Amino acid sequence: MIGLVVIGAILLLSGGDEPESLAADADSAAEGGYPTLVRRPLDQLTRSAVATGTSLARVSEPGDINGFHRTVERQLEVVETARRSVARVSVAEPDRPAHRALITAAASQRRYLVALGRASSGQPSQSKVQAINRARKAGAQTLASYRGFFRLAPTAPDAITTTDLTDTAGLRSATQAAIAAAAAEAAAAADARRQADTARQREADPSYSRAVFSSVAGTDQGSTLVVRGDFCDRTPGAVNTMLFTLDMIDSSGVVVESTTQQTAETRMCSSVTFSLPDRYPGGSYTVRIRADNLTNNVSGTGQGSLFVS
Repeated sequence: MIGLVVIGAILLLSGGDEPESLAADADSAAEGGYPTLVRRPLDQLTRSAVATGTSLARVSEPGDINGFHRTVERQLEVVETARRSVARVSVAEPDRPAHRALITAAASQRRYLVALGRASSGQPSQSKVQAINRARKAGAQTLASYRGFFRLAPTAPDAITTTDLTDTAGLRSATQAAIAAAAAEAAAAADARRQADTARQREADPSYSRAVFSSVAGTDQGSTLVVRGDFCDRTPGAVNTMLFTLDMIDSSGVVVESTTQQTAETRMCSSVTFSLPDRYPGGSYTVRIRADNLTNNVSGTGQGSLFVS
């Protein structure tokens, strides 16, 4: 008799300790059916879809991409939590098709967010544009999966299928703009490197600032004296007007002949030739050629020797 009293007391105490919320959930589940069982995770999935679609629609320029990516990462955590909650729900046999459809839709939503995360992470590139196309298809699949679920659970509140998860035009445009900006920046950097290389070359090679003669020499060809000068002039200009002056100097330093000629040079490296009548006493002479670049207002001089027989 005493044992029965003790058992009765234990049962009474355990019944009095049952949380009111559990009883309320049980009652609401009985009243609302399957949608009530998945109300909390479905609400999480719905809020996540709306937040993702809204954030996606706001992307319009490269500066928006990183913020959108952070939103996607947060929503991925929300969807993962909701998926685990859905998987733990036990449902009656008649509700299993709808429940399987919800599990499938939640998995599609996760894949969609993963695709968006890949498309919006790291440096913009053409591969990111392709990832955006894949994300758009994943968004369409997610909406199709949820439509299938809501057909099987028509009393469940639906704010997902009215959200556009496929509007990736802004993200694509922003990514392409970022790619173009990066390409322009890379081109500017390459141009700066080329300019720096040219500057170093000019410092090492004086022909970038004036005409530089590699050789000047004269020959006695009988009745004619021929003096040739080989030079390079890498100063700017597609066509440079050059004025060449030849001085023929005897052994005492006296200029015995001076003559000029003007040419239009289109090549950076060329030569100039002077022909003189052989009317000078035999012996050694210095021949000096001055090249005045009239286009760039710079000049250079070279000299060599001439032996008159």
